[in-house]
Amino acid sequence: MTATSQTSARTPSPPTAITRRVIAHVTRRFPEMRGVVPSTSNGQSAGQMIYTFRTQVELDTGRMTCIVRVIVDEQGRIVRTISSH
Repeated sequence: MTATSQTSARTPSPPTAITRRVIAHVTRRFPEMRGVVPSTSNGQSAGQMIYTFRTQVELDTGRMTCIVRVIVDEQGRIVRTISSH
């Protein structure tokens, strides 16, 4: 399995401590996400952030898009991790 990351056209800002912790959490559980820069958005509750990691994985039968979303609360704790695979 080979992963190719999809990067955005904009230059990412330096990661915060919370972002570094989320990246470490995701790459431990999903090694194919190593090197992927997450996009961020506001969660449904006040203070929540959603980190979305997206990459293409090469399989014997073709490519598969893998998505991992991490929801972080206002204290920076990981509340939920959701994956597409």
